[in-house]
Amino acid sequence: MLLLAFLKPSELIYIQAIYLYFQKTYETSDPELVNQCLEVIGAYVAWIDIALVANDRFIELLLSLLHRIESREAATDCLHDIISKGMEPLDKLQLIETLVPVLQSSGVLKPLEVNICVISFFMFC
Repeated sequence: MLLLAFLKPSELIYIQAIYLYFQKTYETSDPELVNQCLEVIGAYVAWIDIALVANDRFIELLLSLLHRIESREAATDCLHDIISKGMEPLDKLQLIETLVPVLQSSGVLKPLEVNICVISFFMFC
């Protein structure tokens, strides 16, 4: 946390760019390095601007790692850290509303199937 106290917001963008470079470059040749980077991002997500990790580029790469067995656990933990970030309720709702369709379309999150018979039963009781 001390490091973040000395960084300007514009410098955090460079850190994000470095991470994205490492992730894309080493995702197949050194998945453990990528996993360690995900752990660092997850550890610092509480202190950084959510826009640095809740954006199209980062989420796209994170989703690709969710489909790789060697990085699935680290990617899931990082996604959990992003969703668990302390935020104002409306901001949190917006984040979740943005992530759910993306996770569903990638096949990571299955859409809920509503049983019409159950709904009909409760409507007519």
